[in-house]
Amino acid sequence: MHHITAHVVGLAIPVGVIRRPQDHNGVVDDVITTVSALQPTDADVAEACAVSAAVAAILDGWGMEGAVDLALFVGRRGETFGTKSGRNVTAEIRAAIDVVEDRLITSGTEALPSVPRLPYVGSVPRGMAYAFAHRDAERAAREGRRDNEDERLAGALAAALSAADQPHTCSGSPEARPPVGLVEELVRLRNATSARLSKARRS
Repeated sequence: MHHITAHVVGLAIPVGVIRRPQDHNGVVDDVITTVSALQPTDADVAEACAVSAAVAAILDGWGMEGAVDLALFVGRRGETFGTKSGRNVTAEIRAAIDVVEDRLITSGTEALPSVPRLPYVGSVPRGMAYAFAHRDAERAAREGRRDNEDERLAGALAAALSAADQPHTCSGSPEARPPVGLVEELVRLRNATSARLSKARRS
């Protein structure tokens, strides 16, 4: 299960880099194309769609709240594809985010130093909840420093989303910290790709 999920996440991120967040159908189509060789379940497709949508939204300048909302919307579309698994990924994401959101409201802060106990959910919903809670790449990455493959994947995903959202939170000296420039390059690449696709459609 973890092996496939890790591949799904790895394949989903480039889709989010290339596609604009408003292109819901494009995200879903590209996800299905990229993960089809894995013989995915509906949960795999939903997780990939959610990750792609979140990445696309964050690179477009959306806040973490908007990125999660889009991940839920596009994830629900993805759930209609793949073999049936019995999981409801978007319900898992919503349940995990609700726990974090309640704690944020109670604390009156924009980020949490630690994540409250979450319901039993998969590594992708958990990773999104970690990113939503921390808004900090370094703190999010610490969630993956456990002897558990699912937690390591969740921490890696959370760190990636947090780094895209808040590049200055990556550890290291400014000289050894490329994510700010990397994110800017990814945005330029995505914008250029989008422009080329639009031009191709018109011709």
